[in-house]
Amino acid sequence: MNELLETPTCTSKLNTNKPDFDWRSVSRLMLLSRALDDIEEHELVPEKLVFNQFSARGHDFAQILLGSLLTHPHDAATGYYRSRPFVMSLGIDLDEVVASPLAKSGGYSDGRDIGVVCNYPNVNRKGAMLFPMCGGVGAQYSPISGWAQSILYHRDQLEEESYVGAIAVSMGGDSSMSTSGFWAALNISTTNNLPHLFYIEDNGYGISVPQETQTPESR
Repeated sequence: MNELLETPTCTSKLNTNKPDFDWRSVSRLMLLSRALDDIEEHELVPEKLVFNQFSARGHDFAQILLGSLLTHPHDAATGYYRSRPFVMSLGIDLDEVVASPLAKSGGYSDGRDIGVVCNYPNVNRKGAMLFPMCGGVGAQYSPISGWAQSILYHRDQLEEESYVGAIAVSMGGDSSMSTSGFWAALNISTTNNLPHLFYIEDNGYGISVPQETQTPESR
């Protein structure tokens, strides 16, 4: 099954208008992600073999496309607990994807996390480097702002051409925009004009928080 996790190729950069996706590979990753969600929801959770299940259904397609575009050697990203399709698009091994929710050795942290959060240095550079993820909502934004600032430093101050075109990406849900981590990163990145893409998935839900109580003009 590992051949299903071959990173979708894209010969264009993130800021181009016509990226050339490997649609067959994109489709395989999306179907694989949904199959994993189904197995967890209908088999592993009822059997109490998985205790934390965060479905990415409906988020998967766009996440995979985004991950496929991050091909620069200095691209980096932070995800959150619903970012498994994105992580898969970066080329993470299927054994790690399956082992982690089951708290098995060979997973992201050998069973010492909630199963979805992980880090992926990606030393072979098949895709972007994934910063260590945290289960805390909103904790993912500030660290990647630091990476975006380092891109700017290498590119402009050290005049290293290899950093031209690199980007930092942070992923999160709409409720995470209410956290101090999000606002701190937004302030840092916009004030310094950093190459930082905030990728926010608004599905109308938040953890224990109705959207109308934390988003202006949503009532």
